[in-house]
Amino acid sequence: MRQIRPMLAIARRELMEAVRSRWLVLAGGLFGLLALALSVMGMRSVGVAGFGGFSRTAIGLLNLVLYLVPLMALLLAINSMAAEREEGPLEVLLAQPITRRTVVFGKFAGLAAAIGAALCGGFGVAGLAIGMLGGAADAGGYALLVLRAIGLGLAFLSLGLWIASAASSRLRALTWGLLLWFTTVLLYDLLIVGLTAVLGGTSLRAVLGLLLAANPVDLMRVATLIHLGGADSFGLSAQALIGFLRGPAGSAVLSVALLAWIILPLLGAARTFTRRDFRA
Repeated sequence: MRQIRPMLAIARRELMEAVRSRWLVLAGGLFGLLALALSVMGMRSVGVAGFGGFSRTAIGLLNLVLYLVPLMALLLAINSMAAEREEGPLEVLLAQPITRRTVVFGKFAGLAAAIGAALCGGFGVAGLAIGMLGGAADAGGYALLVLRAIGLGLAFLSLGLWIASAASSRLRALTWGLLLWFTTVLLYDLLIVGLTAVLGGTSLRAVLGLLLAANPVDLMRVATLIHLGGADSFGLSAQALIGFLRGPAGSAVLSVALLAWIILPLLGAARTFTRRDFRA
């Protein structure tokens, strides 16, 4: 209990740093503009001027969320941990009478609040405009997309803190982080395509299920497609498993798996950070 107050102080500091650096406003504005632009372009694609509804906008936003949110979260985490280590503030923080786990959890809480504020602010303002001008049908699907985008951001925030805790320098942490992003976001479905060429039937579904659980990006994709009914629009892994994960039970399984991707890497980051000598 004694560590809660310093943890909250660290979280507040991280959030204030994000506000002062203006990335929070810029990120929120970017997501809001993207949502509005996709809403308008979705209607123009069918020859109608104006704003599209939530369902069309959410499907259009999904791939952008899968690309941008993990990258944003990784860069935030690495800058907070690895960059502060090289520039000095982290060494000052470690000299205080607090545990290193408290430092990790405090940084996670503050950065998580910043990510949540950016996504809720940007998508929220855009959602109000879309609801007033394009209709409120399937607003729940749009809200779920935002919530799952936050969950995806938290998963990669945990992974970024773990990478930054393990790396010996900011450059190495950035290299590992970008490699992780490139693999999970861009290369992963190529592996799925290769496996479908050599596997089939039950064995294919079992392997794809394991690969799905091993990638938070695909977890986010499939969970969203299940709700929006757009399985034919995206990755092959989603098409193969969508029939087995429909309904409340399947959605719950995907949510628990994404939650595990948030908690387990965060615990790994705390363990690694505690064991390493960052003041050397």
